[in-house]
Amino acid sequence: MRSIFWTLMWAGAATLGAMEDYFPISPGNEWVYRNQRGADWKIRVGEPVEAGGRVYHTLEGYAPSPVLVRKNDAGDLLRWDEASGTDVVLTRFEGKFASGAGFCKEEGEVQADTDRFPAVGRSLRALSIRYRISGCADAGIESELYGANLGLLRRVTQSIIGPVTFDLVRARVGSITLNETPGNGSAAGVVSVQLARPEVPRPPVGQPLRVAGTISVDVSGAGPLELGFASGQRFNVVLVSREGEHLWTWSADKLFVAMAARESWTGRRDFDWELLVPADVAARLGEQMYRVEAWITATGQRSALCSAAPLRIGAVN
Repeated sequence: MRSIFWTLMWAGAATLGAMEDYFPISPGNEWVYRNQRGADWKIRVGEPVEAGGRVYHTLEGYAPSPVLVRKNDAGDLLRWDEASGTDVVLTRFEGKFASGAGFCKEEGEVQADTDRFPAVGRSLRALSIRYRISGCADAGIESELYGANLGLLRRVTQSIIGPVTFDLVRARVGSITLNETPGNGSAAGVVSVQLARPEVPRPPVGQPLRVAGTISVDVSGAGPLELGFASGQRFNVVLVSREGEHLWTWSADKLFVAMAARESWTGRRDFDWELLVPADVAARLGEQMYRVEAWITATGQRSALCSAAPLRIGAVN
């Protein structure tokens, strides 16, 4: 394995379209929880790491010991098993599964979307997972709640004194920081970017490179998210090298209506895109890791409403 030291502001699930990302994995993402006795517990995502020809992220606090994790096309959270050289399911967000997140043998089953769940000062749509514990007495995970594009909101574990509930009190996801008390109660937008394929082959000589995906914005908090735009453009995407060089920008070959506008966003917004890298630029790209950065082009929001995902360019098919 070798570490890949480069900065990602956000890495969404490697999925297409409007599939929810219930556990965003990107370097620096962090969640802090507190139980009814005032004890804190922290989960943190570390640097990207390559193992078995795929890109993983280190994850601390989620499982009994640090693990390397990635998402598959279905959005499942997988961990790398060094001994077998294969992936093992850590958590799934649909159906039934054997979990590797606890200290015991737990069988999880996704229940349904909870209408709304209060967390970090906001009311969020949540997904519920119930677990059946075997092989342990007075230990193991009983249930979990996950928020779309935010992560784990609550975990209830069994103990000798009964159930212990850890609720999310603070989160840093991408460039957004959420606290139990949101301060002025203003709305916040959480951005994620999903790639149709986290790995694409180098195109044949003379052909462009195509990278497709979706940038999503989930708005939470009091009232709508008020945004101003200088033109008809609402987002942008750029392919970036490991060294930080901007190789090609989605808007480079596009025209937009030169009309300023103000918009009030609520709920969720999805923008599908295809980055078409010209053949002469594609010819210079090596077989290595890159990143795709995406952001909402609202005035003064570049650093706040942005996201990124790792992309591997492989050998020519």
